[in-house]
Amino acid sequence: MKLKIIILLILVGFCKILEAQSNFDNKKAPCLIDGTDPGFTYEKNANQVIVTNQLQIYGNASTIIWDMGDGTTFYDENTISYSYPSSGIYTITLTALSKDGTGNCCTEKISKTIKIAKIPPSNCAVLDVGFNYEVINNTINFNVDYELSPGTNLLSILWEFGDGSYATGSNPSHSFNSNIEIHYVCVTVFGKDLNNNNCSKKYCRKISTKITK
Repeated sequence: MKLKIIILLILVGFCKILEAQSNFDNKKAPCLIDGTDPGFTYEKNANQVIVTNQLQIYGNASTIIWDMGDGTTFYDENTISYSYPSSGIYTITLTALSKDGTGNCCTEKISKTIKIAKIPPSNCAVLDVGFNYEVINNTINFNVDYELSPGTNLLSILWEFGDGSYATGSNPSHSFNSNIEIHYVCVTVFGKDLNNNNCSKKYCRKISTKITK
């Protein structure tokens, strides 16, 4: 109820605020909002919704307000990406306001109802991570070993060599500074399940990186 009152005050006060601004000298600018369908479009993926304004707004000034139906609002953004924290039926409302050069105001309000199904639990898991390495001609070749849970797909692999250097992939090679004999090397495996849940696991170990001459 409080949110609706706030939005109502914004709608009522919008034109009065604009009257005090000095950028409405152009008397030829019409106040027109084309509210023909679809008004706005949306894409839904699990609990994430992306809404895009399709209204054509004409006039010297305008603003748009998104009411996501759960107490969340956004202002003056043509595209919004929002993740609902829980399942349910929500009414998304787009309100557009505009004013012409003579002080006339116009508004357009479009609402659409969406259903957010029960948010699926995460099945994403990186079960085990490790790596082996061998030294060849003062270069160390690494090889990652990992296990993913059923339904988890590999996203990426990140290596941290402990000397400020990084690499990606399963089998990187790296040459270390000869003045440091021990480095703490880490590898992180990132995964994603079929419900777009992310997961990762990191493994680190000390290795001898002394370079022979």
